[in-house]
Amino acid sequence: MKVGIVGGAGAFGGGIGVRIAHAGHAVTLGARDSPRASEVATELTKVWQISTGSQTARLVSGCLRGDSLESAASADLVIMSLPASDFVDVARELAPLLVNKTVISPVNKLKSVNGELVADVIGGQSSAELLQAALPQSRVAAAFNHVPAKVARDPNGSLSADVLICATDADALNETRALVASIEGLRPVHAGSLAVASVVEAFTAVIINVDHLEHRHASIRLTEQG
Repeated sequence: MKVGIVGGAGAFGGGIGVRIAHAGHAVTLGARDSPRASEVATELTKVWQISTGSQTARLVSGCLRGDSLESAASADLVIMSLPASDFVDVARELAPLLVNKTVISPVNKLKSVNGELVADVIGGQSSAELLQAALPQSRVAAAFNHVPAKVARDPNGSLSADVLICATDADALNETRALVASIEGLRPVHAGSLAVASVVEAFTAVIINVDHLEHRHASIRLTEQG
């Protein structure tokens, strides 16, 4: 599958991008500054080569490249890895390239209050719902909200987490589930429709606060009881 990361030069975009490339997908890291996106792809490939050896590096090198936002948006499936402040505006710009595609939102709108992070939900709508409203001809899913960027970028970092997926459209759910399942250490879990995404996004504040207070990279792992 061809996967585009809009905002791929950022910490999370590059991290999830290299993990998806390692899973064998063709990944384009997209940025307004396309030379910078190319630099990030090259840097990640070199780091993974040093840490993991030539076989893994060849896989990442052959699957990971940097280019423009438009190039990333032209992929089969697109992840909008942008700040909450402008991801909707960028999505509208790219809307013609995103028609009839699954678009994944890992965006969490958070704010700092008295030194800790809390959810910053406007009018009760999640980032994923705002993205769906901006892209009426696309299929939006919320996913990867709780994957730590630093661990994802690190070739020696061990990802072991459940990825909660919120999607109203069945195709968006299935395509997102298949992508998550292809990434080593991640397990897809259907958490509900886009209406549930606000809860999933808000919980990211808890995870980041735990990271800070407990000095660890936290994530979510669901267990069965009884």
